[in-house]
Amino acid sequence: MNKTGPFVKTLDGARQFKRILGNSKKKRGLASGFVILKKRAAVGLHNTGKREEVLVILQGTAQVSIADKRFILKKGTVLYIPPDTLHNVENSHARLLKYLYVTAGI
Repeated sequence: MNKTGPFVKTLDGARQFKRILGNSKKKRGLASGFVILKKRAAVGLHNTGKREEVLVILQGTAQVSIADKRFILKKGTVLYIPPDTLHNVENSHARLLKYLYVTAGI
């Protein structure tokens, strides 16, 4: 098992996706990333397998679709997504959407 010591990363940059911690393909441990979506952009329908996920909205407004439910998330809100849950994150507003995701598998 590869252990990581303390580290600091900044959330700036213009890339759409920026990995912060870990590898979301692994089944165990934490992984996180920073996402920037332009107007009308979407991540695409996906699930994180056996991993739980938390979205933290930092700027803008996200529309998250989970099954037949739609959640509107604004700056400062957090959404928990259970394992094996098909979902999509979209930016339907003019302002950039910036959010942090954290996944965890045990």
